[in-house]
Amino acid sequence: MNIAFWGALARMIQALLHAAPTIVVGILVASVFRCLLGREQTFRLFGGRSWRQIPQAWGMGMLLPVCSLGAIPVMTELRKAGLVGGTIIAFGLTAPIFNPVSVLYGLSLSHPIVIATICVCSLIFVTIVGIAWDRVFPNEAAGQESHGSFPEGWRRIAAVGLTMLRIGWSCDLVWMLVGVLGVGVLASVLSPGSLQTSAEHKDLLAPLRMAVIAMPAYITPMDAMVQLSNMFQHGNSIAAAFTLLILGTGLNIGILAWSVQYFGWRKTLVWVVMTMIMVVALGFAINRPLYPTGIVPEGHTHAFDNFCSPMLEGESEPAKRCFFLVGNSAKSYEVISFSLWGIFILGGLIVIGLVIKSAIQIKSTHTCLQCGPPFPTSPLRKKHRIILHFVSLCINH
Repeated sequence: MNIAFWGALARMIQALLHAAPTIVVGILVASVFRCLLGREQTFRLFGGRSWRQIPQAWGMGMLLPVCSLGAIPVMTELRKAGLVGGTIIAFGLTAPIFNPVSVLYGLSLSHPIVIATICVCSLIFVTIVGIAWDRVFPNEAAGQESHGSFPEGWRRIAAVGLTMLRIGWSCDLVWMLVGVLGVGVLASVLSPGSLQTSAEHKDLLAPLRMAVIAMPAYITPMDAMVQLSNMFQHGNSIAAAFTLLILGTGLNIGILAWSVQYFGWRKTLVWVVMTMIMVVALGFAINRPLYPTGIVPEGHTHAFDNFCSPMLEGESEPAKRCFFLVGNSAKSYEVISFSLWGIFILGGLIVIGLVIKSAIQIKSTHTCLQCGPPFPTSPLRKKHRIILHFVSLCINH
């Protein structure tokens, strides 16, 4: 039990560090959508209610460098902009998988036909799932939430910063942490190397097995391209590789929890089942045509070792091993991004404290004016009014 705990903790911390850069980008994009574009412009940017909404959501997802955790605050903002569920799902499933950097990186590792085919398959599957969702739940879209306009100039830029702090301490943070819990569950259940023979080309159950494993996993877009390339080089199942890319990179438990919050568990179950069916079906369709020629299957792969526990049985110092693994795998840009994310969380707490303090001061001032002799409004109270008014524009939902 002690070894399983420290192994799961190591994988979760590693996942948070790997995700930090794209989480920061996701928080920034969500803040820009709200403060600079506004919800009406965001609604039009994603196609509104036209036939273009799902293809445009797929195209926007291809352009934004976020992961499945960093996509959560952006999806929240799209929901508040009044977009329908099919459009949000199409964006949420595409953005973590593809972006210009990951696609170019994938082209350097795999054949261009492979990357192009996977991109086309992703467009097909998000279009079908999105249209099916909108047909089954035609009146599901939430009304567009209104908020006060942000003044132009430096105040609008400051509003973006304050909104990033607010997102740093919001329900989105909870769903991100829930998503990382799936990584810990996998590491605590799977022993080291237990998945090395789970994705063989002739194994018809490999895509189904991969669908179950990939759902709670977390993979960054760059790591997904590396794993995809390794599976091709080792002669593994192409259907399992496609399933891993779509479900492992595009989904996690945090997105499912987010969906339950906004759509309910029944609607969430519907689109998750549709997604799994479409992904496995497309995987089987491309399994034979994309299988590389001249490859001798090695009978095993190390592409999934990061899903398993890093602790061997009989580890004498699991805690020391845990921190060694985390420190050895952490990159400098990940540590910087993780620190910046921590600043957002801490800053969000400070902003909430300022708002509460200002509200208490204003309320006490009004109480004094009603119950006692009139008191002149001091500059301190004016400052509290200004802080409360400006910050409330950024933190009100």
